[in-house]
Amino acid sequence: MYKLLMKTKKFIFFISIALSSLACYSQSHDSKVDSVRNITLQNLKKLASYKTDLPGKDIENFLVGSWRFICLETTKGVLIDTLKIEYYDSEGYYHHFKPEKAIRPDIVFSAGQRYERLDTPMTNESTGSWHYEDSTKILNLEYDKPYFAPDLESLMKRIPTLKLAGIKNKSFWIYKITNDELFIIEAYPINENEQWFNLAHYKKIRG
Repeated sequence: MYKLLMKTKKFIFFISIALSSLACYSQSHDSKVDSVRNITLQNLKKLASYKTDLPGKDIENFLVGSWRFICLETTKGVLIDTLKIEYYDSEGYYHHFKPEKAIRPDIVFSAGQRYERLDTPMTNESTGSWHYEDSTKILNLEYDKPYFAPDLESLMKRIPTLKLAGIKNKSFWIYKITNDELFIIEAYPINENEQWFNLAHYKKIRG
């Protein structure tokens, strides 16, 4: 009887420890989820403060024409020559990307809602249709053909049976637009939940 009583006490003790650990994990997990939600909400609020409040019809009228890329700059107007993206995620892993020269192709928006990016060389994302969504303040580019990163395209050529979906579109937020100037918001990661924003600056060279 004594041995049975001791075993019962040990069993209850281990169960209480397990339940306590589970409660701690649940609280920690919930706290982490809430933190991510708060950070995401902060990003959305920051982005909303950057986006233009011009009516969609005015933006569509201003967009039509040929635009020359001038520079990439911060939201405070500081010029950016080279982009270097690196950060640590919440698990402590280091992420970094190859430094990128801050160059963007010139772009033409037609009244028929077609666009052409003057890439060199041209790619599948260079031509397509454009549409401005006033409710979300988003400029959408729909590619004529799905775009594949060069390494994936090379892989598909080597393995003809390999089927990948590819990227079919890209979206942008407009920071500011007039009949002569266009600033497009570009977002970059600080970590997996936070972002910072830069501006691609264009000048209209032909209406």
